[in-house]
Amino acid sequence: MGAPVSERTPHLPQVSVALLEPETEEKRMSRPAGWHHTPEARAKMRQAMLGKHLSPEHREKMSAAMRAAWSRPEYREQIGAAKLGKPGHPQSLETRAKISAAQRAARSRPEVRERMSTLSRTRWADPEYRAKKSRAAKEQWKSPEFRAKVNESHGRPEWRAKRSGPNNPMKCLEVRAKHKEALSRPEVRDKMRAANTEMLERPEFLARRNAAIKEALNLPEVRAKVSGPNNWNWKNGASFYPYCPKFNEAFKERVRAFWEYRCGLCGKTQVENGRALSVHHVHYLMEACCDEMIKPLFVPLCMTCHSKTNSGDRNEWEAHFTQVITEKHGGQCYLSKPMEGVR
Repeated sequence: MGAPVSERTPHLPQVSVALLEPETEEKRMSRPAGWHHTPEARAKMRQAMLGKHLSPEHREKMSAAMRAAWSRPEYREQIGAAKLGKPGHPQSLETRAKISAAQRAARSRPEVRERMSTLSRTRWADPEYRAKKSRAAKEQWKSPEFRAKVNESHGRPEWRAKRSGPNNPMKCLEVRAKHKEALSRPEVRDKMRAANTEMLERPEFLARRNAAIKEALNLPEVRAKVSGPNNWNWKNGASFYPYCPKFNEAFKERVRAFWEYRCGLCGKTQVENGRALSVHHVHYLMEACCDEMIKPLFVPLCMTCHSKTNSGDRNEWEAHFTQVITEKHGGQCYLSKPMEGVR
């Protein structure tokens, strides 16, 4: 046999018996990171790593190790418990206040903000990163519990105070200038338009939006803000004026039939619209049928497109539909004879 290990290598530190004993997963997970290093050793390792950058291979190994760790439910639970403090002992208000103050102090430094901004722009320039974040956000919003939590958080007076009035980020001239510059780029507008179109085609989104609007309009204070002269689309009460007597249901059916019961803007069918297509006055004149000085033009529209024509630039919509009716239909926009069975 030979001399014991400790006698043959006296220069090595004595190894604790506890380190040689096989440890359980529970015992290993309960120990903090770096538990076997002395404070002096940890300080030396920290100092040695300052200013050094890891190689791409090293970062990839670390990333793979972290992904493997996060795939284990027990690891995720451990991290969640650590963020809230030890089990049964959540972080105190004083500790959370110190953490928040330290983060605010760090973000107040120009070099930190610039570094964070550069990193964020670099990440979001990657299409794969944007697609990944988009998928994650969509999946998250599918959870009713998450949406309820967000709505509850945004409804708190302290949160609203942080985002209202002079605290609103859009009140900052620098932010508004950047926002305006971004919207001036055609690719940004096209992307936003495509995203809005995709969102409006999802039945669950429309149902949720309509329910929220109806709930809000049931509140007297909300109705007062969007009714009458307070409404941004107010036209001096023009909607209360009577239509020309000739503009009746029979005439509307002649318009819809001429366009084959399809929306004159997006092509949606009347069945897809879920109700009879609205008949839009191209010239925005309620007496168009009775006015012999002008040729009345009409086009059937679905609910979505009809709301666009009433909220956008009316001159542009009038020119657009006039061109479509003139070039594609030879100036005709309704059947010349009444339809049988329609009064």
